[in-house]
Amino acid sequence: MFAATLVLALAAQRPVPLADDPELVAALRAHPGSSAVVEAAATHRAQVLLATIGKDAKERLVLERRGFRVDAEYFYPASSIKFLAAIAALEDLNTRRVKEPRLTEDTPLVFHPLFAGEVIEDTDPSHLESGKITLRQEIRKLFLVSDNPAFNRLYEYLGQDGLARSLGRAGLSSARILHRLSESRTEDENRRAPRLDFQVGEREVVTIPERASKLRITDLKAPGVVVGTARVEGTRTIAGGMSFARKNAITLVELLDAWARLVEPGLVLDGEPWAITPAQRDALLAIAAEYPADSRNPRYPRAEYPDSWGKPLLPGLERVAPQSAWRVANKIGRAYGFTVDVAWVLHVPSGRGSFVAATVYTNANGVLNDGQYEYEALADPFFAALGEIVGRELAR
Repeated sequence: MFAATLVLALAAQRPVPLADDPELVAALRAHPGSSAVVEAAATHRAQVLLATIGKDAKERLVLERRGFRVDAEYFYPASSIKFLAAIAALEDLNTRRVKEPRLTEDTPLVFHPLFAGEVIEDTDPSHLESGKITLRQEIRKLFLVSDNPAFNRLYEYLGQDGLARSLGRAGLSSARILHRLSESRTEDENRRAPRLDFQVGEREVVTIPERASKLRITDLKAPGVVVGTARVEGTRTIAGGMSFARKNAITLVELLDAWARLVEPGLVLDGEPWAITPAQRDALLAIAAEYPADSRNPRYPRAEYPDSWGKPLLPGLERVAPQSAWRVANKIGRAYGFTVDVAWVLHVPSGRGSFVAATVYTNANGVLNDGQYEYEALADPFFAALGEIVGRELAR
C-alpha cells in the first residue's frame, strides 16, 4: 500500500525540463504538416519527445532524449495509458500463478455485477475460439482497436490499488490511473472493483473478491490542468474550463520511459523492470505492431480499420519508404481534443529504431465534450509530419 500511496503523493513533482532540440524544432517548423501547430505550440499544448538507445560511460543501456516543449503543461493521456493496464494485469497474473499454476492468459474470467442494472458477464462474442472472456483477448482488443470496455475490464480486474502498485514499482511517479474510460462513474464508484472468478475447472473457480480502493487521491498540481473555456454537460454548455486535476495523468517522459522499458528491459531507468516473462513481452509488442485487419481473432474489417488506424505516424513514414520497411509498435490515445501517441519505430532494412512520444491539443472553439475537435485537420497532419521527420532520420 505504501507504493500505491506514494505514486499519487509524488505526482506533483516535476523533473528538470528537457531543453528544446534546435534541429527537431526547425524540422517541425519547416514541415507543412506541423508548422501551423508549432507556430501556436502553447495553444495546442504541443509536446514531442524522441529517444534512441545508447550506452553510458559504464556501458549500460540508456535513453538519449531530445524534444520540443516536453512536459511544458498537462495533457490528458486518454487511451495511450491502456498498455500500462495490460502490463499490470500480466504482472498480477504471474503473481497469482505462484499459488495456482493452472492460471493462464487464456483462463476464462467471470465478472460479477457491481452496480445497479449489471449482470454476470462470462462471454465474449469477439473471441472466435472459446467465446469466453480472457485476459489475452481483452489485451488484444485493447491494443488492436483501443477497445474501452476491454480496458475497463482490466481496470476492474486490477482495481485502483493493483494499478497503483504496478506503476509505483516501475518508478512512474507521475502516473495516475484513477477511472474507467467512456463510462460515467463517480470517484467513489471508480474506487470499487467487482468480484471476479477464474474458471480453472468445470466447477472449480479461483475468486478475486469485490474490492474498494483506499488510495489517497489529491488534486494534480501541474500547469494547464484546467482545459478549455467551456464544457458541455448533458444538454447545457457551461462557461469555464474543465479541470483534469482528478483524472488520469502521466508525464510525456514517463510515458516514453514506460514504453521503452517494454521494448528494452535492460535500460537503466528509475524503478524496477516490468515483472513479465520474455514471452509475454514479445506477445505485447507483437500485438502493438499488428494491424487490426490482420488479426484473425478478433476480426476487424480493413474498410473500417485501415492500416493507419491507430498508427498516426505511419502515413508520414510511408512517404519515406514502403510500409513493409517499417515496424511500428505503439499505443495511441484520443479524447477531449488531445491526441497522444507513444511508439517504437523500427526501420527494418537498417535495423535502426527510435522511440517517439508526442501530444497535441486541437480544440479551436475551446468547448470540451461538444465533439468538435480538429483531429483530421491538425492532429493527423502533425503526427504524419513527425513520422516523416523520424523516418528520414532512421532511413539515412
